[in-house]
Amino acid sequence: MKIDMKHSEINSRKRCSARRILAGLVLLAVSSVSGCGKTDMDPLALPTDISYNDVERETVVVAKGDLEPSFEQTINLSGYHEENYLLNQLKIEEMQNRYEIEFTDDVVSEGDVVNAGDTLLAFESKVLDDEKADWEASKNEAILKKENLQNLQAIDPDADFSSEIADLNDDITIANQHITDVNTTYENINLISKNSGVVKSVNESIKSGSLVLGTNIIQVVSDDGYYVLDKQNSDTEIDSNELAGTMPEIEYKVGDRFKATCNLNEYVVEVVESPTAASAGDASSSSDICFKLVGDETLKEPVLVISKEMPVIKDAIYVDRRAILTHENETYVFKQMENGSFCAIKVVVGERVGMDVVIKEGLEEGDIVSIIQ
Repeated sequence: MKIDMKHSEINSRKRCSARRILAGLVLLAVSSVSGCGKTDMDPLALPTDISYNDVERETVVVAKGDLEPSFEQTINLSGYHEENYLLNQLKIEEMQNRYEIEFTDDVVSEGDVVNAGDTLLAFESKVLDDEKADWEASKNEAILKKENLQNLQAIDPDADFSSEIADLNDDITIANQHITDVNTTYENINLISKNSGVVKSVNESIKSGSLVLGTNIIQVVSDDGYYVLDKQNSDTEIDSNELAGTMPEIEYKVGDRFKATCNLNEYVVEVVESPTAASAGDASSSSDICFKLVGDETLKEPVLVISKEMPVIKDAIYVDRRAILTHENETYVFKQMENGSFCAIKVVVGERVGMDVVIKEGLEEGDIVSIIQ
């Protein structure tokens, strides 16, 4: 999850060069060294730096102002699958030698919807076509002879053409088998779609009237028809400091719409009912939040980034997130005291906005705190 910051750069970082501090850390109990026990908040019984003249420490100033958080999250196209089709060079060369095949203009285009079994790229062969035409003619001739004999038997009950009709049935069966063999040969030559989906790309070589063998020439993509945001596994933290501010609360109700982008393309997605939702209309009751594109759904991007503007946080006290230290489910900062030393001070944090975090209690505007390395 990514949160963008849209506020003035009030928070200037600076180096505390006036006083240098000891690099080592000395364990101190509550209310011991450097006046750390005189704060309104309970100090942390953690290492406190004692002033010394050899090591520089990076510090930031606690600021106050309006923050404009925005929400961004990645959603993935459920069941997304890419099927690439290519032509085997040895196979095509063999077919060219045996059947003198040539590829036709019967080829799919980008954006075409195809079903499993549909032809993506078709070939033609005069040898195969002539063979099929001969067997179809033989079949039709046998059918006509059979019908004629059956008609004669109907007119003359004493006539018996059963043996001839049986032979003609065999001729029809043999013709059908050869016709099937020709069709199977075409199926083996032609590119046939394995799955239902949408044609995503067609190699330029086909469009120009030539073929490139041994490389992908057509790609068909398929999916479940909706996008998924996995709440349980979504990346809600931008580092390991889990308590250093909370992310904006986002509710997902069926019908809610979000802006979505992929590269420079912009879309609108709408929350839809999840197959695992516990109650109708409440997408949040499922571990997965489902979305559908609003408008043209023919070709879908495999990944989209959804976003939503959040309410402005007025007159917030905030500081760089790197200044926040977590210890035993509590949050602290190392605040610079009047004598120049740094003391661990407990703070209550609020929303996280970009690299800043709102401070609800424990610090005031203008306080100087240390960046945790």
